[in-house]
Amino acid sequence: MIRHPRRSAANSCLTRPADRVLESARYPEIAFRPDRVEGKIAASGSSTVQVHGMFRIHGADHEMTAPAEVTPGADQWMISSRFVVPYQKWGMKNPSVLFLRVGNSVDLVFHGACSVQAGASK
Repeated sequence: MIRHPRRSAANSCLTRPADRVLESARYPEIAFRPDRVEGKIAASGSSTVQVHGMFRIHGADHEMTAPAEVTPGADQWMISSRFVVPYQKWGMKNPSVLFLRVGNSVDLVFHGACSVQAGASK
């Protein structure tokens, strides 16, 4: 499972509107629980695969499949993904105000690394 504690985000003027939409105090965590990968990961270089799983945001789970670029290394793998979060469709408020209009979804970009452990299963 990949988790991000929303309350740890910097409290700048850019994150405050996002915190209101996500209700970070009430729903402090965003998580993705992958259950399968479609495609092949090459032994070297980058590969693009489809990762399916449950994305938890604002206290609710949403089934989704997202493209991911995977680059294997000796001790850790680098992973990047970009996908759309239709926050209004998923029960979050549209943060538009009098002079600021925004769309009904937001692009989410994820970059991470995972360690490879010898003898690990799953």
